Amino acid sequence: MSEVELQRIGSLSFKKDKENAAVTFTFLRDVLALYTEDSPKSIKINRDCKTCGEPHGKPYLTGENQMIKFNISHTSKHVVIGLSLYEIGIDIENLNQNKDLDFLFSTLSENEKKTIKEENKTLALLKYWTRKESIVKALGIGLNIDLSRLEVSDWAKRPYIIKYPDKPQIRHQMLDFQIEDMIGSITLLNCNKDYNKLSIYNSEYLLKSDGVTA
Repeated sequence: MSEVELQRIGSLSFKKDKENAAVTFTFLRDVLALYTEDSPKSIKINRDCKTCGEPHGKPYLTGENQMIKFNISHTSKHVVIGLSLYEIGIDIENLNQNKDLDFLFSTLSENEKKTIKEENKTLALLKYWTRKESIVKALGIGLNIDLSRLEVSDWAKRPYIIKYPDKPQIRHQMLDFQIEDMIGSITLLNCNKDYNKLSIYNSEYLLKSDGVTA
């Protein structure tokens, strides 16, 4: 791991969080090594923020592998890594959560709020959240924006951006996915292909052989 990664692990307060971060960083390097054909230790990941220069920005590869774009998301149970030749953002959440999600209403537009019913509240809120998170992660702008200004399609339909006044013209493709109790969303920017299928590989595939497509 790099010095920045070790510092990020050291800044965490709880042992479990430190362990999860270490596993995540190690897994990321192993995956990138497979696609770049470099050793995990030689992978050069830059995390400098494009606004302030501090090492908390969207991570990206430098040097001859910079054409490979990636993004990462994790929950207490899962880690996912998205790879593409386009700028990519990915976000996942656990469906089975023991916490009140009503705070997410503040991230919705008025039109989005109208689609929320009591019987579908958890799924709908988390779908809207993962979609918007994947968008801002693809853009590399973080969550210091008013997400209610970013409006996406009905949670039960194919995802796409309806409007985002701060960036009115965004060429993009989006996909939702669900694996058991985990849901997620992927956003690709400046993508000239219409994707309707997502290839998903588990860590056993990366280290051994088999894969699944969803």
